[in-house]
This record gives sequence, C-alpha cells and structure tokens, in this order.
Amino acid sequence: MATLEGYDIEKSKVSSLLISQMCKYEEQGGNLASIAKSISSVERGACSFVKGGEKFKGEILGCFYKVHYFDSEHFFKNISNEIIYQGGSKKGEFKPDFFKKLSQLGFEHASSDGDFVKISNDVAKFVVDGINERAGRGAVTGEWVIYRENEGERFYCTLAYHHEDDAVIFKRLQDNNLI
Repeated sequence: MATLEGYDIEKSKVSSLLISQMCKYEEQGGNLASIAKSISSVERGACSFVKGGEKFKGEILGCFYKVHYFDSEHFFKNISNEIIYQGGSKKGEFKPDFFKKLSQLGFEHASSDGDFVKISNDVAKFVVDGINERAGRGAVTGEWVIYRENEGERFYCTLAYHHEDDAVIFKRLQDNNLI
C-alpha cells in the first residue's frame, strides 16, 4: 500500500489518481521512494540529481509542471544517453569516443581471470562515472510526476511517461477532474 509517511508530503497536495498510480507502481515492483523523493525535493525547492521541476511547453499542458523520478528501470536510459549516444538515444548517433573508450578497456587482450576482473572493474567505473557526471548536472531522467501551481502552492496530479502524447495526459487529468 502506497504511503507518503516519512516523506514530508501533505496528503492534501496529492490527488487520489496519483495515490492510486503509486499503489499500482509499488505493486508492480517499482520503488515508491523514488516518486516520493522527487515530490519532496520540489516541495523543498531542491531537486537533486533528477531533472528538476519544469513547466510544460505548448498549449495543451502549458499550465502544468513536471518533475522526473528515477528508478532502477531508468538506469540504462540514462547510461545510454550519457556515454553511448550523441545527443540522447533519440538521435541514435554514437558518441565518437564511445568505441575508443571500449577498446581501451582491453577485452581483446584479456587472457586470465585477473585480466577479466580488472576489465570488469574498469567497465563498472566507466558506467558509474557516466551516471555520476549526469547526476552532477542534474540531468538524470526518468518518468514524470505532473503537478500544477497556484499562488505558490503545488498540487501533484498524475504520473506520466515520456512516450505519452500531451493530449492523452490532458484527457487523464480532465477525466479525473484535475483541470
């Protein structure tokens, strides 16, 4: 059962739709803390390693904001955006130095268990350094918590996904009387 206890989030600031989505997310093995921490960080005005609260662009959702939440399911997306693809995976172009860095790890010359341990450690460092650089820029991405602001007060409405069309999100908000 999803709970906001321990995260310093007033229940009156969270829609029943979002509570329901959080329960389902948790039932499916998602980490509820990732969502709650993102909401808490917006409330404190201190978004940490995830992309902070930003206003939607465009007419459909232009009066709403989004904050990213990050869970283990988003790890590969962030790694691929940071160390594999130039300009993010949507463009599909490899970063010029990606294969050079991989070749420097020494896979082709490994011949002993010690070599493979060193290579494994180097690969882990390569990945961790990439995610840490992204986090240091506040650029870790995930999915969204959608909220609105009114006279400095925030109300958290729904979870949403990057692949969802704005009109679909808008309809969900409208169907749940959140507009």
